[in-house]
Amino acid sequence: MTSVRCLIPIMLITIAAGCGGDVRRASIHGTVSVNGKPLADGTIAFVPSGDNKGPAAGATIVNGSYKVLQENGPFVGTNQVKIISFKPSGRMIPDIRNPGGPMIEEVSQFIPARYNDQSTLERNVTKGKNEFHFTLNTEPDETR
Repeated sequence: MTSVRCLIPIMLITIAAGCGGDVRRASIHGTVSVNGKPLADGTIAFVPSGDNKGPAAGATIVNGSYKVLQENGPFVGTNQVKIISFKPSGRMIPDIRNPGGPMIEEVSQFIPARYNDQSTLERNVTKGKNEFHFTLNTEPDETR
C-alpha cells in the first residue's frame, strides 16, 4: 500500500506536466493592417523555416486581429509568415461547382505575393506568448 501512495504524487505530476501542451509550440496574437487599415478578413499562417521543423499553424484574421492558442500554435523558432485575403473583383463568373447554375461573384487574392506565396515575412517565435503586428502595403515594392 505504501508503494501505491508513493506512485500517486508521481502520476499526478506526470499528468499535470502533460496538460501544459506541447512545449515546442507557442501562442501568438496580433494585428494585420493593409494600407493603414485593419484587414477585414483573411488567414495568417506560420510555417516553420530554416532548421525549424514541424507543422504549420494558422488562424483566421477578423477585423485586423488574429489569435493562435499554444495547443494549435506554431513551433518555437523561425517561421515564415503567409497572409492571404480575397476580395470581390466586380465580375460575375460561372460557378464551376454548380455547372449551369447561377453566376457567382469572382473573388481574387489582393495581398501581394511577397506576403503569401513568395513571402519575405519571418518571425522568431519564442516559448510562451508572442505578439506580432504586420503592416502590409499593396503598392509595388520598388526595391526589387
